[in-house]
Amino acid sequence: MLKRGHLVKGCLLSLTTLIFLGTSCPVPSIGVVCTPDLDASEFGFTLTAPSGYECYNVFPNAALLMSVRYRQESTGNVCSIIVGPAGDTAPTEEEGITVEELADRTNTNGVTFERVKAQVEALNVTSYIGTHTLSSGNVLSITLVGFSDDPALLDALNAVIDSTVLVGG
Repeated sequence: MLKRGHLVKGCLLSLTTLIFLGTSCPVPSIGVVCTPDLDASEFGFTLTAPSGYECYNVFPNAALLMSVRYRQESTGNVCSIIVGPAGDTAPTEEEGITVEELADRTNTNGVTFERVKAQVEALNVTSYIGTHTLSSGNVLSITLVGFSDDPALLDALNAVIDSTVLVGG
């Protein structure tokens, strides 16, 4: 059974899968300016993008409060940072998504993320997702996605989690 914090995964996984598949639009980011050292103080956090990843366009989406995306040119892997309202949709096996809960990760700043590994077998896409409920009640989601189950994806997720600092509230 999935933890309460993972309830937004279905929407987020679908979004990041579409983002990864190479479509783009002329929106550089939503809610903040995309930079490697992301200052999302107005949403309650700062963090650092994975090494070797550069800002990349995002999809317009009125349901998201914040969205930035980074892409690693050499691999095509994508890192998506999203803030959205808490939701009620969890991915299920029937939707063609295999979900494996991973151990929570708490960084040296005391920020704990729930983590899952999700695979869309039909597309051979693997995502590693970390979520944290912010003091506002909104959910911060960090997703690393690639076309193979590369351990570097989990390493990159962990690096972003480890860089996260909560600010304000």
